Amino acid sequence: MTLLGVNFAHWFLLAALALLPVLAAFYVYAFRKKDQLMERFAPRALFARLMPEVSRPRQRLKAVFVLLAIACAIVAMARPRYGYEWEEIKRKGVDIVVVLDLSTSMLAEDVDPSRLERAKRELDDLLGMLEGDRLGLVAFAGTAFVQCPLTVDYRAYRLFLGSLHPTMMPAQGTDLGVAISTAIQTFDEEKLSSKAIILISDGEDNEGEGLLAAERANELGIKIFAIGVGGEAPAPVPSLDGRGHKRDRTTGEVVLTEFDEEGLKRVALATGGGYERSTTGDMDLQAIYRQDIKQGMEAYEIATSRSQNWTERYQWPLGLALLLLVLDSLLPEVRRRRSTALLLVAALGLAAAPPSPAAADWWRNPFSPSPLRQGTQAFEDGEYAEALTHFAKAQLDRPDDRKLQSNIGDTHYRLEDYEAAEQAYGRVLSLGGDDDVAQRAYYNLGNTLYQQGRLEEAIDAYEDALVLDPDDEDARHNLEFVKRELEKRQDECQRKQEQQQQQPPQQKQEQEETQQEQQEQPAEPSEEQQGSEEEMADVDLQPQDQGEETLEAPPVVQLTDEEAERLLDALEEREPDIQRPRRDRSKDKDW
Repeated sequence: MTLLGVNFAHWFLLAALALLPVLAAFYVYAFRKKDQLMERFAPRALFARLMPEVSRPRQRLKAVFVLLAIACAIVAMARPRYGYEWEEIKRKGVDIVVVLDLSTSMLAEDVDPSRLERAKRELDDLLGMLEGDRLGLVAFAGTAFVQCPLTVDYRAYRLFLGSLHPTMMPAQGTDLGVAISTAIQTFDEEKLSSKAIILISDGEDNEGEGLLAAERANELGIKIFAIGVGGEAPAPVPSLDGRGHKRDRTTGEVVLTEFDEEGLKRVALATGGGYERSTTGDMDLQAIYRQDIKQGMEAYEIATSRSQNWTERYQWPLGLALLLLVLDSLLPEVRRRRSTALLLVAALGLAAAPPSPAAADWWRNPFSPSPLRQGTQAFEDGEYAEALTHFAKAQLDRPDDRKLQSNIGDTHYRLEDYEAAEQAYGRVLSLGGDDDVAQRAYYNLGNTLYQQGRLEEAIDAYEDALVLDPDDEDARHNLEFVKRELEKRQDECQRKQEQQQQQPPQQKQEQEETQQEQQEQPAEPSEEQQGSEEEMADVDLQPQDQGEETLEAPPVVQLTDEEAERLLDALEEREPDIQRPRRDRSKDKDW
């Protein structure tokens, strides 16, 4: 909200200013009640002689200081901002259209929990990986339609994704040709080389037009990446009404669906794309998105926008509130000598003096969050380099914090600095402990070692993670995957050695030189288990309530005018005879 050229980030806090009249009314009531109690003790005319040093105007001025300080503090909390700069933001990325199969066969439960739910989880993982790319959604069965056009609003995309179900399709069946053609029409005609289609299906193609549509996409420079969802054995197809399974109308037998993996491979390879089988984690999507799409396709400028960056001005009302509180504490309710006035002048001079560089930094950001909280927020926002800087500062105060070390390892992993991530997870394990933090460290260490191509060490790390938590399904799945990958590589190495033994010496030497030049690229791990990202917030200990002893006030004695006069005259007559040391007595507030 902008008011008189000043923008307030938390404008709703200004509503607290409505409490100031209530507080002012309380002060007025307190002063009047105090006057009534004093008049019960003695007439008003005698106050100047009974309490000559008490200043009622100062009491009211101190109340004004408090009210103004509260008002300034409320304005500061509303974060006033004045003046702004325009910043141009350019967004680059790739256009991706997801083609999701909504045929009845996707309700089969041969994978946990079902083929369709597994596909939705794949897409949810994809949304967490996107880096400014535009994403579209096409749903298909016997026909196809655009569920969500190309957009960078990933929240809205999730809403469209959650509403998908086979019952919303007007015609059942599986027509890959219509689905791919609809996805092609979703793209803009410009720069078709920076477009990709991700096809998620169980592979059944009742019309047999999928391969022809894939060839047409290849001619336009659009690549198709397929993800197969389904089990090895045929599975019964549930009915749409949720009552049992679908049956053949002629024979009455339960309809079975088979996972056609070869059909999906042919469609993907026809465009030069790739194929991955759906797993429990995000390893398949990481391989497609990070390696094939982000590295293999050229990103282009999707959109350009301007951002209005306001300049924070909350320091001014906050500084004024502190100054008013200082003046309230230095201004006494009783009249004192010149020393008090000089002290007030000195305080005002210090407040007006130019601050040192350190003080200036404090005024610019007096309530900055801790480095650990800043690092956690930057990690959640995807700013991993900034998060690593804040975690390094927090490490100075917590060098043996295992959770902080785990956060540092997670940040290095996201920055693809796998050697540094390995050192951080090793530091967590060297600090001891066999709790959940150590189990996560072993798991993430296995992922890090796999990224470096050290499969045997990764297997040992996954096994150690399973020792601490035998029910960790992700660790068990990654362990089996890496073992299969290790066996595959060993078989491939053995096959190459046998071929080399059968080749002439000259050809064998050339092949060895070629193999040395090639750098083997490891695949992405199944699912990176997010480490402990929560901040270890300090606990505020509240002291226990202690009872306060209350003293009954003595009864008030009403003096007449003549009695008060005689009392004052007697005191004045005795004053020359009795010499007492003089001392100033500050009166406490009684309102």
